[in-house]
Amino acid sequence: MQPLISSNQNPRLKSLVKLREAKHRRQQGRFLIDGIREIDHACRGGVSIEEIWFDIDRIDGTEFVEIHLSPKRQEPVTLQPVTAEVLAKIEYGERSEGVIAVAKTPNLKLSNLILPADPLIVVLDRVEKPGNIGAVCRTAAAANISALILSECLCDVFNPNAIRSSLGHLFSLPIAVASAVETISFLNQNRIAIKVARVQAERHHWNTDLRSATAIVLGSEAAGLEKDWLSPALAGIKIPMDSRVDSLNVSVSAAILMYEAMRQRSG
Repeated sequence: MQPLISSNQNPRLKSLVKLREAKHRRQQGRFLIDGIREIDHACRGGVSIEEIWFDIDRIDGTEFVEIHLSPKRQEPVTLQPVTAEVLAKIEYGERSEGVIAVAKTPNLKLSNLILPADPLIVVLDRVEKPGNIGAVCRTAAAANISALILSECLCDVFNPNAIRSSLGHLFSLPIAVASAVETISFLNQNRIAIKVARVQAERHHWNTDLRSATAIVLGSEAAGLEKDWLSPALAGIKIPMDSRVDSLNVSVSAAILMYEAMRQRSG
């Protein structure tokens, strides 16, 4: 147990405050997990927790570790008691549960993905809003998706808003980050059929076979799909929409397609 931190000028605190910004998360190789449920999911997902910062007036740090981290943790964790005012400096948004974890950033290479037979993969291309990534992760966990690949990702995977909007399910499924070219090559090498969601596609999602090894590719509303995904060689699928609407939020589109695949695979 570390000595109590009660000053907002503490150097270690200042280092953690910087983790609210993506560039400092990259530099330090660490990120913050705010919330008990989120910490639980991270531990079950194998994320390495380095430190637990907790409000000494609300949380028993030793008991918290025993309940929420043991026996799931593999390495020692630093317990850091702080005052409520200090913890408020690193909390995200207005919700406060009195505890924040400092975690080591996982390696998100494609080569680290371990896939089952006939996997169902979701690929998000050029998605720029962390909240959309989080929302897709939450649905993907519910729909038993095998993995999520972020192609040409325009935001930080471990942005606090992505973690919060996923309710911690960001840690519940395998995730990789890669370029579009790398992702297409990986899918082809593993003989995974590619289905690209496009408004101009001719085949509806309910008329597309999603039962075998499949990757469903979706682009963001703002940036669209990277050009490599627009190749005529890649099969397209579409979600029917009224002519007054030209697009859906990517998390909504992903949910529709994931549950269609789940329906087909359930028989």
